[in-house]
Amino acid sequence: MIVGPHACWRPIGRFSLQSLPGALVVKPSPEEVRAVLLRSGRLVALYPSVEAIAQPLVSFVARRHGHGPGRQQRQFRQKLRLGKRFTAVGPISWQELEGEGVAVNRAAVAARRSNHHIWCRPQRWLRFCRALAEDPRMTAWGSRVEGRLAAFLLLWQSDRTAHGLALQWDPALAWAYPTHCLYDGVLDTLFARGHTDAVAVGRQMIPPRSDLDRFKRHAGFSPEPCTVRVVAHPWLAPWLRGRAPATVLRRIMEVGPTGWPALAPLEVLVRACEQAPPS
Repeated sequence: MIVGPHACWRPIGRFSLQSLPGALVVKPSPEEVRAVLLRSGRLVALYPSVEAIAQPLVSFVARRHGHGPGRQQRQFRQKLRLGKRFTAVGPISWQELEGEGVAVNRAAVAARRSNHHIWCRPQRWLRFCRALAEDPRMTAWGSRVEGRLAAFLLLWQSDRTAHGLALQWDPALAWAYPTHCLYDGVLDTLFARGHTDAVAVGRQMIPPRSDLDRFKRHAGFSPEPCTVRVVAHPWLAPWLRGRAPATVLRRIMEVGPTGWPALAPLEVLVRACEQAPPS
């Protein structure tokens, strides 16, 4: 994670650097975006923006008004009822997360459910948790399956909105639906306390992850319009400008009869071409 003057940034996907929280509009300077790209080595930076050239997407938000089981999809509720037999949800201390979070991170990375390899290193994870603990607006929530930490969610409070920064889970305990229980328990608890009007859990990815978007909708989060700027690395920017390179990238992505899924992440470079100012 990189802390800039106007935003925090973390790697996401294969090529991208994203501002955090993913649904909060920020206004980084061109110098900040250039600096974080050079430091990270990522090919593009993404951040929510109200600029006219920004890419239309959606963010996923649950609001206190109208919250309830009726917002959840029927099969989600069925899994939730089963999961609650084995799973307990609640806030967890930073000390608990320091000690138990690495095992969850390693399980998620091993199962290719996460690309946060650096969180698998105990010392780096320790420093990360202790840095978060210094911010009073940060909280950690966990799902425990028969006493074992199965999933955790990191939240950052801004005014009356809680922003989800990271969700990690152990796939070996997926049978108990710890993420279903975690989202449900967090929403119920925060809205019942009366200090939070909305919980945002990020926005669509580029390219979209239909499975992830569907899970959030089924959990009771509604898609709300947002716009995102996509800025290319300064070394690539002169060549990623306009329709011609965007067309070439699209043709590369369409290699073969049905395309090559491994090339799908190139979509962010296409978006960078489309948003680049004219030379």
